[in-house]
Amino acid sequence: MSRPATAYRLDQRHAIRLLGLRMVIAAALVFGAALALGVDAAAARVVGVCLGAGAVVAVGAGALALLRPPVVVRLDDGGYRVRRVPECGVRAAGWLQVDRVDLELGPMGQTLVIRLQSGESTSVPLVLMPRAAAALQREVHDRLDAANGYRPLA
Repeated sequence: MSRPATAYRLDQRHAIRLLGLRMVIAAALVFGAALALGVDAAAARVVGVCLGAGAVVAVGAGALALLRPPVVVRLDDGGYRVRRVPECGVRAAGWLQVDRVDLELGPMGQTLVIRLQSGESTSVPLVLMPRAAAALQREVHDRLDAANGYRPLA
């Protein structure tokens, strides 16, 4: 029986940090736009308008990330895909390629480590989604069991 894909999103705390960073970028762009628009040259005005538009895009992207945080891990019947985690290792693999799943203490705290038969691995810091960490671990194990044909005893 196939299950729908599940997306685990970035926690709100981290989304707020991204919003703050984008607001700082927007403020710098607005400052540059104000300086460029103050100059009495056509080219400077074009630059000022472009910087202002960039500020609007930065604020919009920050608000969107706050309202709908980006997906960090997506699980489906075929495998998993990790996004927005720098240096996580293998970004996507099928369940039949997985050798084992461990919980380890990494530089960012508790980390879900998915080891592949090839010797490579994927590391997902659970601090990125602390409220969904237990559900993520459970679903990874459930989907891995289902892919290998294991069934619950009860």
